[in-house]
Amino acid sequence: MTLLGLPVFGGHAQHVVLTVPPGEMLPARLGIAAHRAALPGDDVVELDGLRVTAPARTILDLAAELELDQVVAVADAALRCGAVTSAEFITRQRAATGRRGVRTARLATTLMDPRAASAPESIIRVRIVRSGLPAPVPQLVVLDGSGQLVATVDLGYDDARIGIEYEGRQHAAAEQFDRDIARYRRTVGARLAHPAGGPRGSASGQRAPACPAGRDAPRAAEIRIHHRKIGPTRW
Repeated sequence: MTLLGLPVFGGHAQHVVLTVPPGEMLPARLGIAAHRAALPGDDVVELDGLRVTAPARTILDLAAELELDQVVAVADAALRCGAVTSAEFITRQRAATGRRGVRTARLATTLMDPRAASAPESIIRVRIVRSGLPAPVPQLVVLDGSGQLVATVDLGYDDARIGIEYEGRQHAAAEQFDRDIARYRRTVGARLAHPAGGPRGSASGQRAPACPAGRDAPRAAEIRIHHRKIGPTRW
């Protein structure tokens, strides 16, 4: 997953997952988790001289092991950087009827959104939706009275004038904390405008550059989710 530039969760950060064709011997080596599975030609790509599972197949395999919000986070990252398209992922999971994890994969297709800027943001969005609330808009732009950009909030509800921000560990640093407070003060009194990047799932129609390796790879200990309502009564 790191080679594909996708988020890494759970035990996948500690070992390499190796897929071996049926009938072949499984290697028993420290740091390798091997399993047997058929790999059609379209499910394998070469990256940096290594044969790896294609992004759509990788997400499908992860759906058998990860929680739904984590699968969506991986799918969001893959869509965002152009590693896979929605159509490719849907086609691949339709061909996987009966496989373990396919139900999770299919549910993920209804929740994935390439506008999410990080794995924690994806996780927050899925948990909000799964709790019965409407889906917040990722990367919602906030403008001031003259139409100038004030900020882009991680998630938000335009009509309710609510912004939701994920704050990672780096936001605890004194200088960053002060910048955050100043930003929140500017946001109060401004107005939410529109989602960055246009409607859900529609960017420019062109694939984005490949994800830098490890760009969105959160460490479990660093995922601290905070929901922050940005002064709705004073907006």
